[in-house]
Amino acid sequence: MRSRPSTARPAGRSRPRDHQYPCWLEVRLTATDSGGLASTTSVRLDPRNVVLTFRTNAGGLKLAGLTFNNEAAQSTPFSVTVVVGSQTSVGAPSPQTFNRSTYFFSSWSDGGPQNHTITAPAMNTTYTPSTGSADGSRSLRWVSGACLPLPVWAGGR
Repeated sequence: MRSRPSTARPAGRSRPRDHQYPCWLEVRLTATDSGGLASTTSVRLDPRNVVLTFRTNAGGLKLAGLTFNNEAAQSTPFSVTVVVGSQTSVGAPSPQTFNRSTYFFSSWSDGGPQNHTITAPAMNTTYTPSTGSADGSRSLRWVSGACLPLPVWAGGR
């Protein structure tokens, strides 16, 4: 029996390139005996997937720069299935006018900047940007599925 060099990597984990859902990896192994008789087998490896949900305090506001949507803007709310550990970008255009109100970006629920990259976590997650109203008198935040006005205090309160 002859031994041939293997192109296989050692056992363990490696970070694959980002791919859009759905995706999988097919591993093929071909064994050839000394008489030249070959046999090939393969196995399909499916990655773990997760659902990311994007909401805004006023449903219908748009998010942009979405890697999974070819960078096109998309109205909220929406959900997308991605591969755990994959990276996607998301942005909150500001200001936005919707239903005769103007909204300015304030913060993201995950603490990221206005435009940032998310690494998909191992559990379903909701991302929500908070916005302030145009007159600065109230800040609107998404709380338990409702848009609630909260006072904005002057002087850093």
